[in-house]
Amino acid sequence: MDTTTIRHNASDLNEELNWLAEIIDTRLRLSTGQKPRYRDIDRIKPPSLRRSKSAYAGFIAGHGLGPMERFLLILAIAPHIRPDMLDSFYGRMRDEVESTRGTASRTGPPEGSLENDADPADAPAAVRHHSGFIPTGETAVFLFAGDDLEKRFLLLKTFERSHPLTREQVLWLDDVQPGEPMLKGRLRISDAALRLFTTGEATKSVFDPDFLMAPLSTPFGPDDLVHAGQLHQPLGQIEAYLQNRESLTNQWQGGKHHQPGLKVLFYGPAGTGKTLAAALIGKKTGVDVYRIDLSAVTSKYIGETEKNLSRILERAENRNWILFFDEADALFGKRTSVADAHDRYSNADTSPASSLFLTLLENYRGLAILSLDLGDTPGKDLYRRFHLAVHFPMPGMEERLQLWKDGFGKSVRLDRHVDLKHLAATHELSGGTIMNVIRFATLHALHRKSRKVDLIDILEGIVHHKPD
Repeated sequence: MDTTTIRHNASDLNEELNWLAEIIDTRLRLSTGQKPRYRDIDRIKPPSLRRSKSAYAGFIAGHGLGPMERFLLILAIAPHIRPDMLDSFYGRMRDEVESTRGTASRTGPPEGSLENDADPADAPAAVRHHSGFIPTGETAVFLFAGDDLEKRFLLLKTFERSHPLTREQVLWLDDVQPGEPMLKGRLRISDAALRLFTTGEATKSVFDPDFLMAPLSTPFGPDDLVHAGQLHQPLGQIEAYLQNRESLTNQWQGGKHHQPGLKVLFYGPAGTGKTLAAALIGKKTGVDVYRIDLSAVTSKYIGETEKNLSRILERAENRNWILFFDEADALFGKRTSVADAHDRYSNADTSPASSLFLTLLENYRGLAILSLDLGDTPGKDLYRRFHLAVHFPMPGMEERLQLWKDGFGKSVRLDRHVDLKHLAATHELSGGTIMNVIRFATLHALHRKSRKVDLIDILEGIVHHKPD
């Protein structure tokens, strides 16, 4: 643990919190007719961070943030590191301005906060166990702008998609119910930003765990991909896009009729290397790859699939990332819904959720790869929605033999009854399935405390892992 970084962060955040406390006290005094130390919030200057070595100060300087953005950041951070400050503010606000209905309605109670006499069952499930004050957009506007409409409008611009804090998803407002003002949403800061500003831990992802995304990487190389020669050209096109996308967008495809970004379809039976290929593209080009499990998204967000897919794409907008949408079968229909896979995907984009997702994908300005466990060529209605479709076929006999040899390697002893060539010829398995069988057989041998893998270990693995 870097204690020096933590010390610098703690020192600067403590100064920022003192600044926030002064703003809160001044606003409450101004609102209730008491004599404040400062005649206006603008007169309360934020602490100087010019010589600071903290990660927080570096972020402020690197993004060119002014007092308003710094105020929003420390207000969002406060519940995590000094919750009593905001609890005290809410208590004072409630006691001192109880008769000032306009002020009270603007500051609380915010969504996610519970008053002492409130029923916890009435609170949103996500915050039911939090009894402290959580600031909302209205809290921020009240404290920073008061009745000044110009300042209010300037603060609102911070939550526009073009602002760095919103574009990079460092800061945002929670969604509200339809018809409710946007500023009623809770003020949120990403977990990654909070870790950076406190412990100094830098992480690549700013996404919440709820978004079911995970970085995708691989220790393998291009030679480990089945059909590497056959896939060289289409995967090379994707790499060329990543290396030249600015020129492609600004010079070659500047016309208004060109779709933004690059949308790619990976299709083929399960275990044929689609996920590995996405990871290898990122590895070769130095671009971060994030995997989104669409089956988990659709099961977790029943009734909210479309909204959350939209939010995933919005949060990744303008980032130099590869989005890999895996398990897309969950969004494009059930395996049992039609006679065969080809029919199923011919009209896949007729369902409301899949149709909207494809529309969102068309407007996405980055690289998005959709993976389908589909053996046949996708129907034209789906095929036309992508710039590039890459087929990952099942490996042939010679390729399966190579997979068996490479998988066991030279360090694993095989019983004399194990004939890898016979296994490759008689069992039409994908590369992923072969790797699973090898792992299964090796673990069985280790469990028996044996130094060699028997044929029965392999055959049991095939039965266990072979698709239905």
